[in-house]
Amino acid sequence: VFDDASWVALPLAPWNRRVLVGAPDYLERNGRPQKPTDLAQHHCLLYSLNGRAHDRWQVGDQTVQVTGPLFSNDADIVRRLAVAGEGLAYKSWLDVHDDIDSGRLEIVLA
Repeated sequence: VFDDASWVALPLAPWNRRVLVGAPDYLERNGRPQKPTDLAQHHCLLYSLNGRAHDRWQVGDQTVQVTGPLFSNDADIVRRLAVAGEGLAYKSWLDVHDDIDSGRLEIVLA
């Protein structure tokens, strides 16, 4: 933390948000979750940072603890696993908007 009044902090992307996404073929094989508690029956792809898995996902006004068979400490690997149909991912819009626009990923539980 800087103790200098000449510095100004501004949000870089205030419109950015987290989205829950899955590949169309994953959703076809496993069904589309209809409510946050349905995530317990899905393969959730987890991101790990400093040895801690980010396994609490904010879905609407609910926070859901999820589990899954795959996790990575590389956020792009999690995105690639989702595109490959390996499960659902909770990602930043900035990370997945190209995949959504192209149809490689779909937003679920929006």
